[in-house]
Amino acid sequence: MRKKFLEAVIIGSSKIAQIHYNYIRQNNIKKFYFVGRNKKKIDQFIKKNKIYNASFLDKKYLNNSSRIISICNKTDFHQDYLNYIKHTNQLIIIEKPLISVKIFNGNYLNKIKSYYKKFSKLAVVYPMLYLAKSYKSFIKNRKIKKIKIYYFTKGNHSFDDIYIDLLPHCLIFFKELCRLKKKKIGPLININKQISKFNNNIQLTFQNIKLDIFLKEKYKGKNSKFYFTVNKSKYFRKTHLVNGNFKNFIKFQDKLFEIDNPMRQFFFHTFNNLNKKKYFIDNRKLSIWLSKMTFKIFNN
Repeated sequence: MRKKFLEAVIIGSSKIAQIHYNYIRQNNIKKFYFVGRNKKKIDQFIKKNKIYNASFLDKKYLNNSSRIISICNKTDFHQDYLNYIKHTNQLIIIEKPLISVKIFNGNYLNKIKSYYKKFSKLAVVYPMLYLAKSYKSFIKNRKIKKIKIYYFTKGNHSFDDIYIDLLPHCLIFFKELCRLKKKKIGPLININKQISKFNNNIQLTFQNIKLDIFLKEKYKGKNSKFYFTVNKSKYFRKTHLVNGNFKNFIKFQDKLFEIDNPMRQFFFHTFNNLNKKKYFIDNRKLSIWLSKMTFKIFNN
């Protein structure tokens, strides 16, 4: 095993790890290895999800040469693997956020920059970039004054940890939507937040626009819920199971419009831009902006 080339390594055994596997295998990758602290849990995950071309991999073999390493474990442990991996020329895909600003506090920015310097092909997963693009043509407002984002999930985080889990989705979506509509955000002027065990409400006042975010975990609805308003117009994201596959839709004015899956778009663009330095530079800029916003909100 020491000298064996590993095509694809996925760290974690959650639902998101299965999603990463499904999209990575579409890029002519035949063999997968899953890393986790519990071999039995990994074996059960592989069997349950009928992943026939995969096996458990001990962490000590992570430094074999590989084509891609995908990190899908808890955010609090991202840095452990980023520090451990020695080969720096393979593609590293990692779930958002890159690291927890809660753990690194004032040193978070140096850590983020060091990881992007260490790995030349490091891409944090930002599917909300592509979801925002899908909404662009539906938003006719010329003067955007206020955006509200509602994101409710069945997650188990509570209090401040909800920020770490859900805030990146909302902030990336907001930033990209404003960029697409040529709306300047300006500096962050004021932060107001209300926190309860499973609900976080945040009001952000930027120089040129206001953003309200409503986050909920332990949501009791059938599926997670994401929708937003621009001024007074309301837009929903809907998912439906069609012939065994999840289809994505925009619901606007009581009509459904099918859109591409944002996660599929992320993986497609990442593999198509492997040799384009700008793609990874842009990803780095997003991670730095996101971490600065999260740090300010978290410590307000």
